[in-house]
Amino acid sequence: ILDTTIADYNMIMQRGQALIQLTNANVDVALHFAIVRYTREASHQNFVELLALARECFKREFGVYPYNTQMITIMLLSNDQLRLKSDGTIAKGIYAQIKTGEGKSLILSLLAAIQGVRGHRVDIITSNNYLAKRDALRFKRFYDRFQVSCADFKFEGSSLPSGGGAQIVYSTNHDMVFGYLACQLNGSPFFGNKRFDTALIDE
Repeated sequence: ILDTTIADYNMIMQRGQALIQLTNANVDVALHFAIVRYTREASHQNFVELLALARECFKREFGVYPYNTQMITIMLLSNDQLRLKSDGTIAKGIYAQIKTGEGKSLILSLLAAIQGVRGHRVDIITSNNYLAKRDALRFKRFYDRFQVSCADFKFEGSSLPSGGGAQIVYSTNHDMVFGYLACQLNGSPFFGNKRFDTALIDE
């Protein structure tokens, strides 16, 4: 799997050389059609093209390309084969050990965007409300390019979360747990029972 992932990364780098020449408008058009193609057919080739465009969009939004180790981490975490158990079933979760300063927020934002394109709802759980709000605001415009909505959630007690919420929600473990419990006690569905699909833990 690692050898295949590195080969795919080299393809992404080659594609990236061509994307550098495009205007922002043309990159957005290319991203739009890449999303359409991938949602119609989640093929290996379409996934590589989507990642190449995600990498280029991140550079144009934040002024820095994700490092090779960060891109490879995203690719590995997106690979369902890594979660395939010996009995043929798929494990519920996978983890990556990423040290402080090695780009957890960057990796999570790209991974969340890809999962959003795949149709998943993503809960990004961080350590405090300040970080949740900061990152939701920081990455919102980036997610918008993927046609994926984003918001932060803080449990206030008086207003219970309803509806599906944004496709990507930044929150804390405390807020999600107490929001869920409050909804259960009130007999109302937590975010319209449309959360707890994919959780990314930023700890």
